[in-house]
Amino acid sequence: MTLQPLPSPEGRRSQMQSPKPIKIQRLTDEEKWELVKQIHATVNKAGGNAYLGSGSEQSSSSKTFTVRYHAELAPIQFNKQSYRIIYGGNVYMIEDYDDYMEKHLSIRLLGVSRGVREN
Repeated sequence: MTLQPLPSPEGRRSQMQSPKPIKIQRLTDEEKWELVKQIHATVNKAGGNAYLGSGSEQSSSSKTFTVRYHAELAPIQFNKQSYRIIYGGNVYMIEDYDDYMEKHLSIRLLGVSRGVREN
């Protein structure tokens, strides 16, 4: 039996997830969604669930979107319900905003999709 060498750090980096394009939209006073910023994010699954209620199955999917800090995104932390993320054609409502230690390096957004597609 021959032992295989451990992958080099460069090999492990290439296996890491590459950033994916996302759109962040804001609900205007006219109740229309407008594009705030189209950026790249590292996307990770945060969870999901399915349950039976009122005779129909309900399901949701949660993902964390980590993006570089942009000043245009700072208002999200105070008004999450007026913003959403479009990723892979699905709509994710923003439920959490985290600017770690307020260092303005990166922002982690928790998005929850309930099966709604972008129109």
